[in-house]
Amino acid sequence: MLKKMALSVVLALCLALAPLLVFNARPVKAQTENQLPLWGYTTGSPVESVSISSNGNYMVAGAGAMVYLFSKTSGTPLWSYQASNVVISVSISSDGAYAVAGDYSKHVYLFSRDSGTPLWSCQVDSGYDYVKSVSISSDGNYIVAGAGSNVHLFSYTSSTPLWSYTTGGFIEWVAVSSDGSYIVAGSDDYSVYLFSRDSSTPLWSYETGSLVRSVSISADGSRIAAGSGDHEVYLFSKTSSTPLWSYNTGEQIESVSISSDGNYVSVGDGDHKVYLFSKTASTPLWSYETGDFVRYVSISSDGAYIAAGDQGGAVYLFSKYSSTPLWSHPMGSYSGAISSDGGYVAAGSAGFEGEIHLFNVEFQPPNDHPSLSSESVSPSSGTPLATFTYEVTYIDNDGDAPNYVTVCIEDTEYPMTKISGTYMEGALYRYQTALSQGAHTYYFEASDNNGLTARLPDSGSYSGPGVTESENISFENFEVTLTFFRPDGSPLADTTVYYSTSQGQEAAELGTTDSGGGITTTNSALYGQTVYFKSSDGAYEKNVYIGQLGGNVPVTLEAASPAGFPTWIIAIAVIGCGAAVVLVLFLKRRGVSGKEFLQAPQKSDEW
Repeated sequence: MLKKMALSVVLALCLALAPLLVFNARPVKAQTENQLPLWGYTTGSPVESVSISSNGNYMVAGAGAMVYLFSKTSGTPLWSYQASNVVISVSISSDGAYAVAGDYSKHVYLFSRDSGTPLWSCQVDSGYDYVKSVSISSDGNYIVAGAGSNVHLFSYTSSTPLWSYTTGGFIEWVAVSSDGSYIVAGSDDYSVYLFSRDSSTPLWSYETGSLVRSVSISADGSRIAAGSGDHEVYLFSKTSSTPLWSYNTGEQIESVSISSDGNYVSVGDGDHKVYLFSKTASTPLWSYETGDFVRYVSISSDGAYIAAGDQGGAVYLFSKYSSTPLWSHPMGSYSGAISSDGGYVAAGSAGFEGEIHLFNVEFQPPNDHPSLSSESVSPSSGTPLATFTYEVTYIDNDGDAPNYVTVCIEDTEYPMTKISGTYMEGALYRYQTALSQGAHTYYFEASDNNGLTARLPDSGSYSGPGVTESENISFENFEVTLTFFRPDGSPLADTTVYYSTSQGQEAAELGTTDSGGGITTTNSALYGQTVYFKSSDGAYEKNVYIGQLGGNVPVTLEAASPAGFPTWIIAIAVIGCGAAVVLVLFLKRRGVSGKEFLQAPQKSDEW
């Protein structure tokens, strides 16, 4: 009992001295960009805790003995409520419909968004200790509170706990899964506890090397993160108390936050650092050193954004892609949270005056310009009867689809068609046309769906092709490579192809395609002809006009049409079927069956 009283006095002194520590903190380090808040509100007391709804529409804050509810649209509280003592912890449901708060007088309060009068409140039996941590399920149906050495689970319908469990030390932090199925608690008895909502008996517990200062749980409860005073951050599966991995930061862990999908874990420690981990490895994806010890971290649902605050310096926003802050705002940030959708950040300061700020993330991950490469035009020369094929490869490292890909021939733009490939690895675009006699120039342009553009070449134009009249052409060096593609864009490799200048008569063997679908021919008789091609298995066919003396002619095949009957046979079949139908209807009207008709004497006067 004396030990608990002494610890309570120490905790109270720490809370009282926190504002003094802020005023003696080191200057903030220079940041990428100073972000201005959408609004601010002065509470007059240190802001101990904030929580924000999934879409950022509502936020709840605890400052001094007050609970405040805000809308994202205004820094004027929707309502406020005076608790019995200093409010230490708050939490809000996913849609902002319910909020819960815990205070220094061991009270738990449940509020509706519509009123500052609690739906219910209760004073839990926790000896001399306060309600240090509360958490509400995303659907608002369950509330967990850590008070003294006890974990209490409530339904939103009643102030009487569904169950309680007593640990071997003071509860430092609690968290609950999205639907309330799983509860995790960290205690200064050095242990992490995992519960099912159906029982107060832990599913498992794990003893670390020091008090467990922070815990967090994924939406479905499958992954649990914990941070301890032993300098270790731990990742667990709900199925086992053996950590999936752990990592030593070199200083006590102040805060952990796991993404809703369980794929990312953010960490803040007493060595002024923010870390980001993947669930797959204990090696940090990155780390960043702030200006003071990190009081909190908070990660968006998909892990794309991380908010963090150090006590004497700033609130920061990071992307999962980089340790360089996207932006920061100078304030001694004692508490904060990011909305699950990554759209808003709420932060509270620990100064004597106390301030609450709401920030709009207003950031898109760095978007790269698209690029164009592997340009070609084929053939390099030909006649006005030839079909010229322009090709270029579009690449976008962000995977953005293009708004357009065009070839500009003599500065006239022509839209190109995607043939195959992916935007990140390279998508082939093609345009085919006949050209007038003379010399030609061309270049390519593209734009992604963010308005970023690419040009090939960077300036100027390519020369070609040359187009001349057919009578000036020599067939001595005729050599054309026909490259055959299946309808899905893949090469038709190692397949014999037959051809003819008459449709349906493809009996002459052109050759067998190589691994890239190509066949090179020197048969100049094909020049100036529409040639019909068919694969040896009869699955693919296509006709192409060959109007060039050299180069490559791409042939994108089509599925072969099934062999048909001659038109006259089809006509006779249709007439016969029609006559049969008329006869059947006639017999039915005369009351004669088909069998009687066939067996009856064929005398016209009987019919």
